[in-house]
Amino acid sequence: MVFVPKLNKPYITVGHAVNKPSILQAFAHEEGHSIGSILNPERYTDDKHSLFQEIESTFFELLGIDFFSQELNHEEMKKRLYEWNELYYSIKKLCNYEGTE
Repeated sequence: MVFVPKLNKPYITVGHAVNKPSILQAFAHEEGHSIGSILNPERYTDDKHSLFQEIESTFFELLGIDFFSQELNHEEMKKRLYEWNELYYSIKKLCNYEGTE
């Protein structure tokens, strides 16, 4: 995603890989950056506001993977969603988070 401040417009470039699930996942992630840049342009023009860039884009990536896995009934997308859940569960265990389940 490239954000052009003077135009206040984001542009997304997505590859043409053979692996279509990777393209969909990358598109959802980059679209998250795009939405974030429209909501808060300073996030992409000032380093002190850039802390949450990946959080919002990862959120949209997870929404996209969930949507594509259900809508397309695609096994690779279901596998990717499972892997994300597994990753976050592992991080939670690693940090010894004692919150509610």
